[in-house]
Amino acid sequence: ITVTVMLDTSGSMTLTLDLLKAAAEQFLMRLLPDDRAKVGAFNDKIQLLPDPGPFIGDRDELISIVRNDLQYGNPTRLWDAIDTCLDALEGVEGRKVVLVFTDGDDTYSKAGRGDVLKRAQRNDVMIYAIGLQSVYFNGQYRVRTKPDRGLKGMAEETGGGYFELTRAADLSTTFTRVAEELHSQ
Repeated sequence: ITVTVMLDTSGSMTLTLDLLKAAAEQFLMRLLPDDRAKVGAFNDKIQLLPDPGPFIGDRDELISIVRNDLQYGNPTRLWDAIDTCLDALEGVEGRKVVLVFTDGDDTYSKAGRGDVLKRAQRNDVMIYAIGLQSVYFNGQYRVRTKPDRGLKGMAEETGGGYFELTRAADLSTTFTRVAEELHSQ
């Protein structure tokens, strides 16, 4: 498989970032020798690494990117992040996957959900999404987030999968489950 792993690093994820990184590492450790990946983050910026450069199979390098190189910001550009992954997967042979993790709605994308979905279907890219409900303090009061409702439909319509978590503690097992599912299809 060739996979892009995109992590939501917006402000609402602040209390969950360490767990998110650990879970992403669990997924990356389960890549097989012939698998290739890029890792990225999205918030008000979109980052996909290594950039420039090809997809890589070096799990240690990918884990290092997750630990050390991801940027943070606000708000959430979910659809733009998936669209950027589709750009990177353009022309790649074999099974192509976008694995995206988020706790909230798209609040800032230029790309629309419908256009991104059509493009993923046209390019035969499976979208896997992990949605987490989280709670954070926005400076005035506590806010409960829920993953974008359109994400589940996009995952299903591209042949991927959607997992919604109510507890951050389930992140690691869910990333592991996604890796096993991708390799057993």
